[in-house]
Amino acid sequence: MLRRTAVVGALLLSGSALACDLTGLEHPLVFSPGESALPTAEILRLAEWDSQLKDDFRSGGKYRVRLQEASEPAPDPELAVLRLRSIQAVLDAVGIEGDKVESSEADTHLRAAEREGVAPKMPTAAYVVFQPDCQNPCCPGTAPAAPLAPTR
Repeated sequence: MLRRTAVVGALLLSGSALACDLTGLEHPLVFSPGESALPTAEILRLAEWDSQLKDDFRSGGKYRVRLQEASEPAPDPELAVLRLRSIQAVLDAVGIEGDKVESSEADTHLRAAEREGVAPKMPTAAYVVFQPDCQNPCCPGTAPAAPLAPTR
């Protein structure tokens, strides 16, 4: 009897832990070596991922774009700039743009390279991170205010 109670308790605890599982909120975009544009397969995976997020988090959220870069300035600065532009174009095409993007290292680095002449580092991958807006206590980030209860 005690063993059965322990098993039921463990299942209940694991069920509530699974309800808080927010995996899949980061999507990598990886460049092929020497290529200036993201592969079509990467773009399609991003579009599918974003579509699933919109279904899962109907209240919306914000995106952040982080870069993985080589440690040294790019040996071919033109290729680095083309990759930054490719990231921006793909995000725009999928609909991850404007006020939906809280911050983008790709945008920041592209502006620095184009306007200020800063030698960019070679981006090898980008990570698109989604931060949901929801009232679930399991959600990271800020949640919108709860609606007021009706008065009687």
